[in-house]
Amino acid sequence: MATFAQLAGAFKGDLVTAGHPEYENAIKRWAKNAERSAKCVAFVSCPEDVALAIKYARESMLPLAVRGGGHNPAAMSSSEGGVVIDLSKHLNEVKIDPENKVA
Repeated sequence: MATFAQLAGAFKGDLVTAGHPEYENAIKRWAKNAERSAKCVAFVSCPEDVALAIKYARESMLPLAVRGGGHNPAAMSSSEGGVVIDLSKHLNEVKIDPENKVA
């Protein structure tokens, strides 16, 4: 089973848990009623980080949410006691290749 220490040892992005100075900002959403106290916010920086966060959540039997923009009225970008994969810090841009017409 993947432990948090194993996740932290392999993770390239940023992991934020309760007690971390950035925790309140990490769980902040556009509306107070959409905020949930996640066990861990995983600011992923690459596809491998996403896979690690999913594996940790699955093996630890924790709820999982993904935050793109954080503007979901049903609070689907938050997870009470679970893991949030947050794209806002490191994976928040699109690169355009106009020659090959690929984004």
